[in-house]
Amino acid sequence: MRTKFKDIADKVTEAEFKEFVGENAYKFSLARERALDSKKTAPAWMCLLFGPVYGVYYKHWDAFFGFILIAMLVAVTGDDLDNNTIIGTAGLLCGVYCYYRLKIDYVHGAYKKIHKLKQVEDDDERLKRLLRKRGGTSKLNVVIAIAVLIFLSLMTASTSQRAEMFQSIEQAQIEMEDY
Repeated sequence: MRTKFKDIADKVTEAEFKEFVGENAYKFSLARERALDSKKTAPAWMCLLFGPVYGVYYKHWDAFFGFILIAMLVAVTGDDLDNNTIIGTAGLLCGVYCYYRLKIDYVHGAYKKIHKLKQVEDDDERLKRLLRKRGGTSKLNVVIAIAVLIFLSLMTASTSQRAEMFQSIEQAQIEMEDY
């Protein structure tokens, strides 16, 4: 059974939330209040600039996988679009989604993780260590995400180059048959 945010909202203290989020807790104070008031959005301006990569920094992989999925769908359906247009379109769509949802989703996820950890761990000191370890941000996630993007870009570029090469070979064969 999934844990609903409204069922656990009063079981997690502000101090536990701040311990989980870490040094960036001040960035989420408004989002936390909006989430507790059952609001659906809290703006995250950096998402408009950095989109899904900013989400990955906060361990919000949904947006990154959505970005890859949108890029793949646009690549499959759009014949006349180049790679930069595809990546730009996917980045813009995911950036707008993250702008509205990243902070609220992060607060909801943090509360659920804190609630689970509190059920497992009774000792306050060990709970604090677990909260610091499981929460916060991750620069390694950003490195992994960028590496995945570079890999996918290289794969896409090599695929389109191969398609152009095969197309030119077919063209040459047709021209040779005509002679």
